[in-house]
Amino acid sequence: IRFYRSLGLPRRRTAEFLRAADTLGVATLQRLLRGEIPEPEMTVGRYLAEGWYRTRTWRLLVRALAGLASQRRDQKTSGRPVAAPSIGKSNAGLAGVSSQATPETGPPAFLREVPARAKHAVRPLRVCFVVPGAYPLLDPAVQHPIGGMEARSVLFARGLARRPGFDVHFLVRDFGQPAMQRIDNITVRIDPTERRFQEYCQSLVARQRWHANQVREFLPRTPHFPGFRIARLSPRLLWHVAAVGAWTLRFRYFPPERFKFDHVGLTDPRDVYGEIGADVCIGFGTSHVTAQMVASCKKFGQTSVLFLASDLNLSEDYRPGSTEKDPEGETAGVCYFALTEADHILVQTEHQQRLLKERFGRTGIVIRNPIVMDDAWDGRNDRSQRDVVLWVGRADRHCKQPHLCVQLACRFPQFRFVMVMNPRHPEVFEQIQRSLPANVRLIERVPADEMSGWFRRARVFLNTSTFEGCPNAILQAGKYGAPVASLFVDPDEMFARHGCGLVADGDFDRLANCLLALWHDDERALGLARRMLEYLYQHHEIGRRVAELESFLRALAEKGNTFQALPPKTAAQAATILPRSTALCAGSRE
Repeated sequence: IRFYRSLGLPRRRTAEFLRAADTLGVATLQRLLRGEIPEPEMTVGRYLAEGWYRTRTWRLLVRALAGLASQRRDQKTSGRPVAAPSIGKSNAGLAGVSSQATPETGPPAFLREVPARAKHAVRPLRVCFVVPGAYPLLDPAVQHPIGGMEARSVLFARGLARRPGFDVHFLVRDFGQPAMQRIDNITVRIDPTERRFQEYCQSLVARQRWHANQVREFLPRTPHFPGFRIARLSPRLLWHVAAVGAWTLRFRYFPPERFKFDHVGLTDPRDVYGEIGADVCIGFGTSHVTAQMVASCKKFGQTSVLFLASDLNLSEDYRPGSTEKDPEGETAGVCYFALTEADHILVQTEHQQRLLKERFGRTGIVIRNPIVMDDAWDGRNDRSQRDVVLWVGRADRHCKQPHLCVQLACRFPQFRFVMVMNPRHPEVFEQIQRSLPANVRLIERVPADEMSGWFRRARVFLNTSTFEGCPNAILQAGKYGAPVASLFVDPDEMFARHGCGLVADGDFDRLANCLLALWHDDERALGLARRMLEYLYQHHEIGRRVAELESFLRALAEKGNTFQALPPKTAAQAATILPRSTALCAGSRE
């Protein structure tokens, strides 16, 4: 405390200074005072970014310590004692704050006597995954629909968190959880913009309810027609009734979600990324979320990595400045910004790699979707226990096309269909629900740990999507031995070339024939399912995929990116496991 106050910094920040000292360690302060830390490293982002930075105190503190260390170096080289060390010329903007410490009244003895930190000591590589909707997978107590992108990000995050040398963070939206918590060795943080937006929505609802309660005081309800009586007349009654009607129309035709980011540019930097202090930020898909992540990484000197989530992320409609909306409701120009400005791009399939090069001139690295194979199907003949045609997806017409599954169910009333459908678009969900035949069971939500039971019961897994990347649902079906019939989607030709399933090439009648063949021909269905299982072990097993991502990140560190290099023990792994990463690590777009 005496040392802190000797620097002339605000006393109200003393407790924060003590926490920062615990985070940095006394040895780091000793190195600063001895002048053993090079000037470029003497920044908030290097030694005061361990969770307690980006405030005025730490900017002042690091400059005061830098000035103190500089004075010490001068004293050491000239042999002359130096009076009270100051912040220095480079910090003229902070002229009102100077260090009052002297060699006699400066740091206490325990600081001067601590040995310097080992020369090659390094801190863990801090990696931040940015997937707003992934929290339900991190905390099973939260029941909320999730998709393949969320599952993929959580698998990679947990895999990295179990490996030494990584400090994994996750940025999610507000599901009612604490602002920051530790789950599976992952630091999970709430995006403050999401929390502020929810508070804004709650304030709007509170206003509407207040006006409604005022109306009830004037017009209490009765069991008889017309359902209310006039308790008293007042001009205020007209005002409250008009307000209730206005708020109702406002929520119906102008929902807050439409203006969610009016106060924040879709490609503007966000301070939350600077507060996390990650060396690498990893986003999934092209959206305003990943665009803001890329812009923030540029502002704070961080490395941005973009994982593609679907072939839609490579749409030909993405052009600079375009205000058109893609099928997911994202602005085309914003998606183009994310694709072209991200430092590195990782793709799911070789097909995406080709599209990325042809349409945007970028070179992507293939890291396929991971899947945990611990409880996979054992390959035995269990066809007698499989009794349903399974469809899994969200309620939308432009991609998943659940109405085609309903049409197949009407064509084959002898088969039992089960549709697990996320109500992404309520109007589509309700329309599908009204059109269901008797042989279809619609399930709105199934907990992630219970989905395996449905895949084990599936005699045929049906995919009717128009485009995908590498669907997690298809991988799950293959893991549990369900043969796949697909209308369009064939990731890296796993069906046509590797014989892991049947694809109809967009022909609906052909899809119906594939469904019939897989339902009745047990020998063929078993052969496809076993080849699919072997393919998953070779190309999608989680251990190898996480090793590829780890090697990619370590290769970036070896090539001198913005973060501190990790121990060089994985240089050989980076060359053998992921040879294509070498070109990306050179710092160029290619």
